[in-house]
Amino acid sequence: MSYELRSSALASVLPQDYHLPRLHVVIRAARESDCATIACLRPDEPERARRRLHSQQTGHVVYLLALVNDLPVGTGLLHWRSTTRIPLGASVSDLYVIPQLRGLGIGTQILKTCEALARGAGIRELSLAVNPTDNRRVKHYYERLGYRDPGGQPYLDAIYPRQNANGEEVPYEDWVVDLVKRL
Repeated sequence: MSYELRSSALASVLPQDYHLPRLHVVIRAARESDCATIACLRPDEPERARRRLHSQQTGHVVYLLALVNDLPVGTGLLHWRSTTRIPLGASVSDLYVIPQLRGLGIGTQILKTCEALARGAGIRELSLAVNPTDNRRVKHYYERLGYRDPGGQPYLDAIYPRQNANGEEVPYEDWVVDLVKRL
């Protein structure tokens, strides 16, 4: 999707004031037909979407989209089997909301949808992983929503390419801790 088309799509989503009730956010499972607009989120999202839709079709995950005016503004991935070091229950990963709409409760709606789906499936614990040093604000956000650190040690979740101050691509080590919530 071109930059102009992406900008136009975002402009149609973003109201002049950012009151959540005016946004009318819909949270639902992603569909194949969403692939055409999913690039509104991030440049690499179409490739991720194909993998996530395949995992959803095989029953391993629910790939949730938050939509405003039928355009994706956020995602979340509910794994039916935990992908964290918490062995029981389900887990959530890749909770993402476009920067322009952060702080309006969309991420909370996605997370609450994950919790409701897990609870409806008889799952008693939901976990997620967060970087406690580079993502302090997000860690505190999860804690306000009832997620607790069970006392595990930080572990290396992944190594991502990231640009340094000179514009050079360097490896970034993402050290995370697990948080868990009883449902």
